[in-house]
Amino acid sequence: MDRQSVILLGFLALTGCDDSYEHTYSFDGPVSSTVLDHREMGPFQDAVGFVSNSRSGRIVPLDLKHATLLSDQVAAPFLRPRWIATGTRRILGEIVAYSPDDIKVDIYAADTANGLLIQAPYIVDMDPNPVVPNASHTEPVFEDTDGNGDAPKLQKITLSNGWTTTEDWTIIFDGSSWRTEGSVSGLQSQMTEEGELFQSDHKELMFLIKGAASRGDRFSFRTETGIVEHDLGGNILAMQRLPFDSLIVAAVWDPFTERSAIVVWDLELKLEIGRYLLPEGAQAWRMTFGASMADLFVADAHHPRIFKITLNLDHPATSGSLEIPTAAPVSSLAYVHDAFSLIEEHLSGDDLSDTGAFFDDPALNRTYEHLFVGLVGLSRIDVLDLRDGRWIDVNPLDDIDGGLQLESPIIGLSATPDRVLLGEYNDVGTRVSGKVVAATMYSGSLVLLEGDSGCMALNYEGPHVPINQGFESIQFNDVGNASNPDMLEDESTARRVQMSSCGGVVRTEEWTVTFDEVLGNWEVEGTLSGVQDGRALEGERYVSDTGAISFTMVAGVLPASEGDSFQFFADEGVLRIDAIQQSSTQQSMPMELPSEPFVFQYLAGPTGGGWDEVDERTFIMLPITNSDLVIRVRIEAWRIEAIWD
Repeated sequence: MDRQSVILLGFLALTGCDDSYEHTYSFDGPVSSTVLDHREMGPFQDAVGFVSNSRSGRIVPLDLKHATLLSDQVAAPFLRPRWIATGTRRILGEIVAYSPDDIKVDIYAADTANGLLIQAPYIVDMDPNPVVPNASHTEPVFEDTDGNGDAPKLQKITLSNGWTTTEDWTIIFDGSSWRTEGSVSGLQSQMTEEGELFQSDHKELMFLIKGAASRGDRFSFRTETGIVEHDLGGNILAMQRLPFDSLIVAAVWDPFTERSAIVVWDLELKLEIGRYLLPEGAQAWRMTFGASMADLFVADAHHPRIFKITLNLDHPATSGSLEIPTAAPVSSLAYVHDAFSLIEEHLSGDDLSDTGAFFDDPALNRTYEHLFVGLVGLSRIDVLDLRDGRWIDVNPLDDIDGGLQLESPIIGLSATPDRVLLGEYNDVGTRVSGKVVAATMYSGSLVLLEGDSGCMALNYEGPHVPINQGFESIQFNDVGNASNPDMLEDESTARRVQMSSCGGVVRTEEWTVTFDEVLGNWEVEGTLSGVQDGRALEGERYVSDTGAISFTMVAGVLPASEGDSFQFFADEGVLRIDAIQQSSTQQSMPMELPSEPFVFQYLAGPTGGGWDEVDERTFIMLPITNSDLVIRVRIEAWRIEAIWD
């Protein structure tokens, strides 16, 4: 059967026709996302995203390419899609999508509240358009608890696809009203009386009760949407699907034995293949695959170490592992590697020194294999060179033998599969291209790290002192006797203050350079970096303690006196997103607790053959947990292109 095109959802058509339309927000604590890739089997020809919500227990499908919610109703594409309801008593965590053929789509989610793996069908058939599960219910059973012969009737049971889930319902009479409770939807806030139409809190069901009852009498019945619960023997702390495969691996913590295992689960057979038990005291946390499906890197939430597991997918218990020490426990992982393609190897043999070609840029390393790790408590990301087993000293001038200090705890990491164009230009005016790692932080920021160096990716300006009317905004404050010292202007850049080209070394802050007449030198202080150990001397190149800034002080005709100072602002010049522009209000809203980023791609060019090149673009899908939003970021343009609410 042909794969169907993703259907657009036009909310404006609905809201424009009915003034009484009440907007229902799609997200309630979005925490995890996944993508059904366009290169896989499935009923959609474009990439489709899924986002799990921690507070509502819903999974929301997204049309990633057209920046709408995904509609499964061809006859009425303006209607809200039928999302996947699992119950508000669940706390959903990481999710994966799986399509065994060109017809069906299942979503697997970790239910962290109940320690279960949830298998939820999303598309069950094509007729010829997508068919979602049709909610059904069993016949209600009435229990006359006091045996006095009461026989009320439960009538007009109405279910709603996308809101109803698989669960058991109990309706109990307290002597005056009926109280309703679902096994995974919880106790409902509304009570109902005889003859009143009842609607549950989140539209799971409606019904009507007719007839008299006594205190304690009850109805019970079950609603069904095809959801299946799987017990993996503990709480699922992390979960990843093997790329383009029917297996997932899950980090499972058993609170009773206090042991952690890596479980291999077959999505096609719907059963556990086996598990690999980690050493006592370890607690598997986030994970990432390495160069092959057999290489799995697992973070330990309790100890400063990573496990490199060589998975035996047929017999997981026989897998082997190697411990890699880290500077602190690890919160997130990302694997990234690069190498010359065949055409690059061929071209690199030619004399291309004057072309500015990206593979001929001496500043770029095109053959590497790195593991990025976010460290708990240290607010930094270290980079492990997997080829020689050493930790890279990203900035040799600072006192950290590792990555850069990012000033905020790390939430998640995700690497690009291919090289992308960045905002920075090399010396011959060509945009820098390379693989990057997206990183989110508790401070509310999304940044990129260069896969080869571990430095933060730069924008087109890079670290700099802002320009005002063609000149650097450097202010001289002449405090005492008349003085006219200056900073030497660099001939190649026409700037007086030079800055580190490694993104993240320079911070956005104000610097003050103050003359000390007693010592005959200049004290250098940054509002964030503090007073520097080194002092600036006239006629000598000064470099700050971490190499962030450098300049040369030169004496004027009138010597400097006590308290004379230069002040300037430094801009970090990195690719950073920490706010969302609201088009309706034209106001900027900070990102409140971004979740783990998910890097994905989709085809933007023609796919029917011909001379036109297919454009495979790379994006970041990012749930914003406390803002109840999901955004799509175009990496090469470095802007938010879509907002789902």
